[in-house]
Amino acid sequence: MFLCWQDARFGWVTLGANSNGITLIPWKQFTVKRKVIALFKPRNPDFDLWLGLKQLQYDINAKYNYPAIIGVGVVRVAEFLLHKKYPNLLDTNQHELFCSEFATLVIRKSGMLFLSATPADEIKPQDALHELARRVDFVQGLIPDGN
Repeated sequence: MFLCWQDARFGWVTLGANSNGITLIPWKQFTVKRKVIALFKPRNPDFDLWLGLKQLQYDINAKYNYPAIIGVGVVRVAEFLLHKKYPNLLDTNQHELFCSEFATLVIRKSGMLFLSATPADEIKPQDALHELARRVDFVQGLIPDGN
């Protein structure tokens, strides 16, 4: 799960957590090895994701949070087997994020309630995708052609 926008100088770019950490990648380079399955944007054009991004600016170039993403799986298995809610104990560094965790925090810090009953470090990418698809305050956008 990545954020994307059309920049006046660079064209379409993405920002999100990948194996190199939280990085900015040009759209053409991003889509060489990744299939984009959906793109969502806020219905309200005045909703400003930059507010949340500004609060997370010091996390850009931070490492990818491998322990936390593994912890998401551990939490899901534990909850399935034991029928009890557990925290993600493997997320010990608040400045290392994984993809859906980063995007969720940007949305939340921009002022929107987004999967608020679930800690950001427990949100799987497919959970975030399903949430965006069902909401009325986000609409599906057209996938850029790469320019």
